[in-house]
Amino acid sequence: MKPPVPDVATERQWRYVGSGHTPGAALTAAGVAFGIFLNREIARSEARIGDGGAAW
Repeated sequence: MKPPVPDVATERQWRYVGSGHTPGAALTAAGVAFGIFLNREIARSEARIGDGGAAW
């Protein structure tokens, strides 16, 4: 076994490197989830009002 090289980062959890969402994909997913949340809140509000948005 070689001694560690100074100023070199070692990734011990190599099997996880590159897995998961990129920052851009995570941001997109969060935006989609927020849009779904808002749509559900609006639908609940309209259902409570009772007209279902028929005033268009």
